[in-house]
Amino acid sequence: MQDADYLRQNQKALAEARAAIPFKDIQAPFDVFPFEFGLAYASGLELATRPAFQTYYATSRRMTEHNANFLASKKVPKSVLFSMIAVDNRYPALEDPQTLRAYRRFYQVGRQTPDQLLLTRRTTPLRESQSCQPTFELGFGQTLTLPPLQDGSALWARIAVESTWLGRLAGFLLGPPALGLSVVAPNWQRDFRFLREAGESGFLLSPALVSTPAAARFLSGAATVPEDHITSIKLPALISSFPRFDNTFDVTLCTLAWAPP
Repeated sequence: MQDADYLRQNQKALAEARAAIPFKDIQAPFDVFPFEFGLAYASGLELATRPAFQTYYATSRRMTEHNANFLASKKVPKSVLFSMIAVDNRYPALEDPQTLRAYRRFYQVGRQTPDQLLLTRRTTPLRESQSCQPTFELGFGQTLTLPPLQDGSALWARIAVESTWLGRLAGFLLGPPALGLSVVAPNWQRDFRFLREAGESGFLLSPALVSTPAAARFLSGAATVPEDHITSIKLPALISSFPRFDNTFDVTLCTLAWAPP
């Protein structure tokens, strides 16, 4: 009796999960971005997940590059069920940044709802070009004005913050401190959490991928709207009784552009 009741509950939960999938014509194998794999398992379709399949821990260079290399291989998902969600108030594009960049090249927006996108694999990937400015130093609390973007392009940033020896010791004993990233757009301003490791390896700084519709505009190469453009950023100074980081940090800005093959 208990087994029969469990089976009924299990079938009900599966039916509810399948009903929550907004697209009924997903081509398998498929993947889910960023981490809602309950829907994937409930679908009953074949999966082709990224090696580091949870975006909130795919923030190191090794893991996010491993994911991007997977997306450039032959055993890849034909479809991706995509939404833009970040945990702990992180700047969203800092989670699995190389995968977001790879999606722009290898996938296109097939269908969308306000909260989710269905990405489909391109027959031939787009050509990507990159033009980088010389690396320069910036200080904590110092505002960096960003160059304007042409529609369809993006600004890739590498921000390398180095710990002092006292900071390394404190990080070992107390854990790393939370760093902030203050972002200003034409009609909004917001403070996010900055992830040092992802920032050093590189991430999509502008347009701001702070929502699924904004990500849809970026991934489709559509004209951006004013709120997508980031005009300036800064890393606020960390309040501490001793210097945990060097006073300045290195910043490299690169313009990315994509064109048909």
